[in-house]
Order: sequence, then structure tokens, then C-alpha cells
Amino acid sequence: MQNLFFKIDDARLIRKKRAGIKRDLKKGILTVQELFSKGSDYQKFINNMKLYEIIISLPDFGKVGTEKLMKKLNINFCKRLRGLGKNQERKFFQYFNIV
Repeated sequence: MQNLFFKIDDARLIRKKRAGIKRDLKKGILTVQELFSKGSDYQKFINNMKLYEIIISLPDFGKVGTEKLMKKLNINFCKRLRGLGKNQERKFFQYFNIV
């Protein structure tokens, strides 16, 4: 039973971190390049996020802009970051100049 409480607390912490990441992206405090940089502390929190949520959290990207970009990159709206194929990941990283 106590193990269940640890899982609930972990899930709560992850949701809180993800909300903070999206807030920081929207305010411009955090850039996409910093989010995806090698050795980033954010990787464990963003792997299961939908790519749509990340893109829509960026400044200058609303719902329509995000949908257009995802269609341009041939990425389904319900794809999670970890579920991207090699070509999809490459196109996404090229678009945002992530090395």
C-alpha cells in the first residue's frame, strides 16, 4: 500500500515539472534548444509528453500554427516524444535548429 503512495507522489511531481516546463517555454525562460540539449535534466520529464503539448507551449505557436507545423513535419498529433520515428525526430530537430 505504501508503494502506491510513492507512485502517486512521483506522478504528482512529474505533472508539476511538466507544467513548469510548459510555463517556462511559453514565457521564453526556456528554449527548445535548452530543453533538448544533451545531458538536460528535463529528459526524464518530457519523454512521455505529446509533441503537440511541447510545440503549443512555445511563444508564437497557437493551436493553428502547431497543427500546421505538425502536418508539415508529417507527425501525428497524438505522437509522444519518445514515439517519434527517426525521420520525424530529424525533421523536428532540423526545424528548431537542435543539434
